[in-house]
Amino acid sequence: LLAAGRVDEAEPPIKRQIERDYGPAWSLRGQIHLAQNDIDAAERAFLRHRQLAPGSRTPRFGLAHVAHRRGDGVTAAAYAVQAFTVNEGEYALTPSEMREARDLFTLLDDTNRIEEAQALIDQRQEEEIAEFRQLLDAAEAPSPRNSQSATRTSQPSATRNPRPAPPPMSDLATIPVSADEESDLTAAVRQYFGFDTLRRGQAQVMAAARRGEDVLAILPTGAGKSLCYQLPALLDGGLTLVISPLIALMKDQVDNLPTALRAQSIAINSSMDGESMAQAIDDLAAGRYRLVYAAPERLRQWPFLHALRRGGISRLVIDEAHCVSAWGHDFRPDYLAIADAHRRLGAPPILALTATAPTQVRRDIERQLFGVSEDGQSERRLQIVALDSFRPNLRLATVNVADKDGKYTQLIDLCSALEGSGIVYARTRRDCEELAALLLSHGIDAVHYHAGISDRAGVQDRFMRGDVRVIVATIAFGMGI
Repeated sequence: LLAAGRVDEAEPPIKRQIERDYGPAWSLRGQIHLAQNDIDAAERAFLRHRQLAPGSRTPRFGLAHVAHRRGDGVTAAAYAVQAFTVNEGEYALTPSEMREARDLFTLLDDTNRIEEAQALIDQRQEEEIAEFRQLLDAAEAPSPRNSQSATRTSQPSATRNPRPAPPPMSDLATIPVSADEESDLTAAVRQYFGFDTLRRGQAQVMAAARRGEDVLAILPTGAGKSLCYQLPALLDGGLTLVISPLIALMKDQVDNLPTALRAQSIAINSSMDGESMAQAIDDLAAGRYRLVYAAPERLRQWPFLHALRRGGISRLVIDEAHCVSAWGHDFRPDYLAIADAHRRLGAPPILALTATAPTQVRRDIERQLFGVSEDGQSERRLQIVALDSFRPNLRLATVNVADKDGKYTQLIDLCSALEGSGIVYARTRRDCEELAALLLSHGIDAVHYHAGISDRAGVQDRFMRGDVRVIVATIAFGMGI
């Protein structure tokens, strides 16, 4: 809205975040004041953001613009150079920060630094292009484990390529678990989680993880993947960082932790206000948490990485690890930053978990997260626990309808006939709201959920408690729930 010059429309949502003293909102307020030519108010706003987040570059850029508006080129250049310079221990410039610096140096007529900033932008673009080409090349390359399939033969255009062979399942007997390890895990899961026994594959995953080995666990939905890092986090020293793709999923995980672990756990995400975020980072650095959930994009923030190192990170868990694969249906580019962050954190052991890993996705996970080469070699010891993900209680069905009215009729009939709770997915926020209202009008207890509602956590809680039977949602809800 600000970029489009729609200042009046941008003000209300920013005001709500200002009331929470959220740092980035202060810089947005500063930009509004600059657009309104209120230079003094803009300076106060940028200074407040800098006070809340001393390591952030955004207020430095803002203060540079303030000084430039006042005709103070020396001060403007000083702030611009501060923002552009990456000191030891600071995170690298993001592409948007590089462009901001270039544009600012252009205003200041600093030819040398314009060229320097543009060179960084060009280099980053080349790196990203090379990275995505590597992904595409790996996706198109024939499997070295089946060289005969590498020979291409001409086929009629109507002939479909055969499905790739499924990746091999693990022989659990080859993954060592001592009697003492299994006994300790069984006793602990009974004490803290109330389960009498471990499920198939859990002992192998947890024993290997506790020994400090890298582990890729491909377990079916409902097999207890979360326990595989929650119990070790409770039993072992140090901090376990869990990278999770959705706020709803983080909240669901934390809410369902046993009391002994919940008190030492936190989900750090964008729903927190500035004060809460600052306190969480301080507590993280002080070593007050054993289990920390965060989204992958937070790994690009140096203050967060610095706090993790000070807090003593001992294990990195990648939940929904298939998000790292360009072949996966939930590909998240931010997951590609994990490997670099892992190195910055001192290369702690990795536990990657997923229920969705066909052959190509699995190879992407192995390559991106564990550095496995095309011939299957890795410098690190990697244990793979892969079980059959087939779920006989799940099925996929389609119903052909003539138009949208027919689709609505089918939805109402289905929700009326089926017992229990369910999720209806819609493409847009408006669709979510309209479909939830439609179901309510037919006596079906429904609520909508999307990234634009203010009380997402409350809606999720109502659904998880069973207070509402149907939730109509965008893809902002549901992964891992």
